[in-house]
Amino acid sequence: MVILALTQFGILIGLPSLLLCAGLMTFLLVAPLPRPDGRAKVATSKVFIFASLAFAAVWIWLRFALPGIAWMFFLGDRNHWFYDHSSTVAALVALLVSCAAFLRPTLGTASRRYVRFLTWAPPILLVAAAAVAVDSTLSPVQGLSGESAAQSILNSNVPGTNATMRLQAHTGPPMDPDTPIDNKSFWIVDGGEKVGLIVVRPNSLIGWQHSRSHRFSDSTDILIDAQVYVKLGENEKARYCLEQILSNLPGTPAEKEARRLLTTIDAKDSKLQNHPNLRGTDRPKQ
Repeated sequence: MVILALTQFGILIGLPSLLLCAGLMTFLLVAPLPRPDGRAKVATSKVFIFASLAFAAVWIWLRFALPGIAWMFFLGDRNHWFYDHSSTVAALVALLVSCAAFLRPTLGTASRRYVRFLTWAPPILLVAAAAVAVDSTLSPVQGLSGESAAQSILNSNVPGTNATMRLQAHTGPPMDPDTPIDNKSFWIVDGGEKVGLIVVRPNSLIGWQHSRSHRFSDSTDILIDAQVYVKLGENEKARYCLEQILSNLPGTPAEKEARRLLTTIDAKDSKLQNHPNLRGTDRPKQ
């Protein structure tokens, strides 16, 4: 319930906080000059703290907002240079805003309303940003243990499941050599047949979250990683995947395809070893 409450709170405050950030930026930059009797006097040290908080708040929220706004309304494709440098753009805009926020009270061109807004808006935005960060961290959590997370994924994320399916922990080496050691894998078992695979990874804060999962509709489902490695020429990684298939999926179409690919890889390696230009030298790295 606590996780649900935090994530729902993070979702609810996202858009209002962006609007508050836009209002803060606009007000700090273009607020009208105060009347002579309405000017606020604030110690320089306090103004520096307020301006620093304004820089942090504006930068954090613009980092969220700029890529999304550009993608939705202007650029679309994320291959544009703007997406790689949006954080720098956000920092420059935040620096401009914070400099204005520092100079105006220091030079006596800020009203009491200006100072009140500068005092309270940045902390509110920073608290909201912390809530959104908690939301983005906790919302992917599927369970507090790897087993409960895998069961939750089986019940909600894997298509074509039925009441007879169960989970079986994969106790051997990872199916893919690039799978982090702290990930956990679970077979989806229907009767005595392995019909799918679920991989979960630790969440950065608490619990476990979905890494990948799929049903084995045909042999290519489990062989995708191996086939990619073969195309890239990384035969040792491909061999690792194929050997895991042979040991964990005997008697399946995946095993038959894995044996065929292993034969192809062995033939290529043998051809390289027997090539006259490679005799007496080390084999090329795979």
